[in-house]
Amino acid sequence: MKRETFGKKLYEHQAIRMKIAAMIRRVEALQAWLESVVYQLCTMSHKEAMLKLGDVISLLKAEVSKVYEFCARETTHVFGGNALYMNGVGRKIEPAVLQVKGYAIPAGAEDIMDDYGARSAFKWAKLVASL
Repeated sequence: MKRETFGKKLYEHQAIRMKIAAMIRRVEALQAWLESVVYQLCTMSHKEAMLKLGDVISLLKAEVSKVYEFCARETTHVFGGNALYMNGVGRKIEPAVLQVKGYAIPAGAEDIMDDYGARSAFKWAKLVASL
């Protein structure tokens, strides 16, 4: 809101608004997906939830990691060199950028989570497919 480039406020540039819109879109979609999973966990029996939601949670986790990495990269592009200074606006951006990979790894690698989700989808498809 404060920074100016080429005689305009940063947010007045269409390219910047498109970056912000892409981040908002992805984060809001993840929030809706997460709320759906939490609702299902709260309304299903424990046995049913363990049977039906493992693959969904794996795919959600992988997507969260990818979106976090995307937002960290795009935020760095928006703020430029200011994103890498611990003083000012960078105090919140730099740690996020530095921790992207560290946050993605603990619950499992993205490719493993994606593979588990896909294998589960094919398993369920075999059970219900009529073609």
